Amino acid sequence: MPTKTTSTDSTDYDYLIIGCGIAGATLAHQAINRGLRVLVLHEPSLSHATNVAAGIINPIFGKRFSELWNRHELIADALAFYRALEHTFAQPFLYEHTQVRLFTSADERDYWFAKRAAMQPSVQYVSEHEIADQLQGAIEGAFGGIRIPDTYHVELDATLTALQTWLVAQGALREEVVEYSHICLKPTTVEYKGITARTIVCCEGWKALQNPLLSWLPLVPAKGELLTIRLNEAQTALPYLVQQGVFLLPLPDGLVRVGATYEWDELDEIPTEAARNNLSTQAAAVLRLPFSIVRHDAAVRPASDDRKPIVGLHPTHPRCAVVNGLGAKGVVFAPFVADALLDAIEYGSPIDETLDIQRFAHLAL
Repeated sequence: MPTKTTSTDSTDYDYLIIGCGIAGATLAHQAINRGLRVLVLHEPSLSHATNVAAGIINPIFGKRFSELWNRHELIADALAFYRALEHTFAQPFLYEHTQVRLFTSADERDYWFAKRAAMQPSVQYVSEHEIADQLQGAIEGAFGGIRIPDTYHVELDATLTALQTWLVAQGALREEVVEYSHICLKPTTVEYKGITARTIVCCEGWKALQNPLLSWLPLVPAKGELLTIRLNEAQTALPYLVQQGVFLLPLPDGLVRVGATYEWDELDEIPTEAARNNLSTQAAAVLRLPFSIVRHDAAVRPASDDRKPIVGLHPTHPRCAVVNGLGAKGVVFAPFVADALLDAIEYGSPIDETLDIQRFAHLAL
């Protein structure tokens, strides 16, 4: 392994991190556990994509039944990270599910049958009769579906609260509205309002477009909304994570999370009646059970235009690093990209070109 970078004695911190959503909080946690000095600047009034993330770790997604990029390593790293947090904080964060993805049409079912030879063998077809039997008539699945094991979800609200509380105890979290004009990048350090650090890492999600250092990033932010519902029939619980257009995610407290919408024009964090009606209608088309809405959330996801995370050192400012563009898959990508960035800065290890910010270097010039 290459030689580790040594800290500059004159600096206050090794890393000054902007943003404390799942990306920033995970990076801070991993850095501190490596013995590095960290300060996170967090704007408490600012919502983040974690607010609307279902926290689902899904090995297969999309209309074409695509496999998650680098699936085995990503999921292994994520499971190890969240299980370690459970041990550290003595509370549950990670839940395993069997997922049933319902076909929306006979054509989609036929597409899957044509493709299934390339799928992992544990993914199996489930007929409409099996669905009716296994889900006790609670779900409408006229075209059948597939059963996807090894699906997980992370309770992100609880996870992020635990991480932020831990960072406060470490003296590593400060509530502050970042003023970008005060960031001064020097050849070997970065300064911000009297603070010096070796590297500043920007993890502010879609708000990076307001950062003069990063306004060139090809982010395609998308507003997302989701509902939390309660099944009205007593003693009724949803046994599987179900997907058909929307996902129906059973939660530990017996509630069900329904999501999510995508909106690219109105980028705010205000829940809308249109999205509420849309999600409620789609949920009712799948569920055969009455339900009531108990919560409605909205936030903006920081997706990139190629739907891959953007990670690494700024192409023209080596004291500035970036973790962004995790989109709807932040829960599974965050541990992997945090360690990849730290390895790159501390040891000079290469970042996978699929994720490396250098793929967009021409936009920064």
